Amino acid sequence: MSTETAPRQDHVSRPAKPQSTQRLRRFSLLTGRLRPAVAAAPVPVAEPADALELFASEGGKQPPTRSKPRISLAPVIAALALAAALGEGAYIVWHLRNAAPPTTGTFRIASRPDGAEVYIDGQRQGTSPIDLNLQAGRHDLELRHGTMSRRESVDISAGQSAVHSFDLGPAPAGTGGEATATLELITEPSGARVSVDGRARGTTPLVLTDLTPGVHDVVLTTRSTSVRRQVRLGAGPTAVVMAPAAPTTAPAPQQPGWVRVESNIPLDVYEEDRLIGTSAIDRIMLPAGSHALRLVSRPLNFEGKQTVQITGGQMKVVKPDLPNGTLSINALPWAEVLVNGERKGETPLGNLSVPIGQHEVVFRHPQFGEQRRSVTVTTGGITRVGVDLRR
Repeated sequence: MSTETAPRQDHVSRPAKPQSTQRLRRFSLLTGRLRPAVAAAPVPVAEPADALELFASEGGKQPPTRSKPRISLAPVIAALALAAALGEGAYIVWHLRNAAPPTTGTFRIASRPDGAEVYIDGQRQGTSPIDLNLQAGRHDLELRHGTMSRRESVDISAGQSAVHSFDLGPAPAGTGGEATATLELITEPSGARVSVDGRARGTTPLVLTDLTPGVHDVVLTTRSTSVRRQVRLGAGPTAVVMAPAAPTTAPAPQQPGWVRVESNIPLDVYEEDRLIGTSAIDRIMLPAGSHALRLVSRPLNFEGKQTVQITGGQMKVVKPDLPNGTLSINALPWAEVLVNGERKGETPLGNLSVPIGQHEVVFRHPQFGEQRRSVTVTTGGITRVGVDLRR
């Protein structure tokens, strides 16, 4: 007999849902969202101040707004400034350590009187006072002012300054350093009034010490006559003018004459023990007749004698014979030598006989070039000059 078994019910029957609830579920399935069967109680939402806040952005929900912390730039700027200062200081230290040492020194040359020509290693640099920038080492210095000269070696230190002052002659009185000349006036008989360049200066015998070198107009006047002379004065020694102040009673009066000494070296001119002029003066006035003169150069250790016959109104020129001195010349490594432009041979040159006085010596070498030296040769010994052309 067949028995029909009722089908097994695997689920418990549930009460039928209301129709409104079924419609809500179907809508949720269509929109992809499963909502609970029963709507939850509404949660109260605070009303925003602005209606636009009700709309979310198109990209979805916005995260809550958070205030960003403010970053201060003061420490960053201070750190950058400190780094720049340290970098600049390091550069200065590096530059000082690696800077090339100086190779020159400053040399200021002054003289009395001013205006002396300055020669360094034979090359003219200008007139004193002068500031020069010279290579470190030893240099040959020479100053020339008229008949006066001064020569010596100077050492220049790199990066250092030096000042040298040279006295080229006696300090003239009352002229603020300017050169002066001295004039002695003698008349026979004495008592003549003296006028120099139109200015009365006194009566003979008279010595004037405040005249400037050059040509002056001298007038000697007595009650009965006047004598005018053009006198050329040089700086230093005294010039003497001897002139008759009045006509003599002799039947044939003689006028004074003049003597001029021409020499390559400065010479003082004496008559007996009285200085009457120098070789730098254009003319020296002397009475007519015979005169025994002494020609003296103390720096060169020379004295010569000359007798001259003076004719009234005429000039007598004296050219003294100067003795020779001995010159010794050497150079390293060697050099061709010229003395006053004349070739003398190659170094070493010993016992070379040349006239006393100043001479220019030129050293020439095919590799080390040319150097010049000024040398003063005197009597009574050997004058030596040498150079190292490798320096």
